[in-house]
Amino acid sequence: MLVGFAEKLTFDNLGCLVDIPTGLSEASAEISRPFLSCVPPFIQIVVHTRVTMQPEIIRRFHTALPQVRNWIDRFLDAHADRARTVSTLGFTRLAACFPQELLERAKVVSVDRVPFPPVDQFGLPEFAPLQQVSFDGITFKDTFFLQQGRESEAIHFHELVHVVQWSQLGVDNFLLAYGLGLAAFGYAQSPLEQMAYTLQHSFEAGTPPPGLVHVIEQATDAIWSQAAPIIRGSLVGA
Repeated sequence: MLVGFAEKLTFDNLGCLVDIPTGLSEASAEISRPFLSCVPPFIQIVVHTRVTMQPEIIRRFHTALPQVRNWIDRFLDAHADRARTVSTLGFTRLAACFPQELLERAKVVSVDRVPFPPVDQFGLPEFAPLQQVSFDGITFKDTFFLQQGRESEAIHFHELVHVVQWSQLGVDNFLLAYGLGLAAFGYAQSPLEQMAYTLQHSFEAGTPPPGLVHVIEQATDAIWSQAAPIIRGSLVGA
């Protein structure tokens, strides 16, 4: 959803994250498809140890969903006349990675300052510090907002990954999965962001995976399959 202040990440020669927590063997971290390692194979262990102790945060986030959705819709409506489809920007490398249909559907708006929802007004003070951060970009549904002067092709690529994630999960599930990732890992290590940064790195290196959209969809589904039980468990009896 966001890009701009991630910590420096370490990549192997496949462009995928190789950070493995202490106590988890290399063998247990192996997966069959290299680019699906955009989804940390240890996510379930980390999420269960760091989030199930904080079900109240998940419940409050779930309660805030209508307010967040409403804010996003109003923000998109307010900037609709300034949005340009990505297909009109002439980025040939993006056209080689993403289908034309996506580039014609996805829109971009250049802004003086990249916005972040006023989560402190929605009962989510844990995420309020993000409102003060200067981001390079953020995606809401099929539209992303970029800081003027920082509209590189690589940042467009990063935000298009998020467009696919939004589309795959739908609005509520994306927001829940993204919020859970922030609560569990912080911004730079949250799974949906790690995926976007890993794939951005491969794009910048000239080695994006074939079938990119399918790779993103599979990895997004894998993240949701681990996030959904945690979210449901936190909402039981709420």
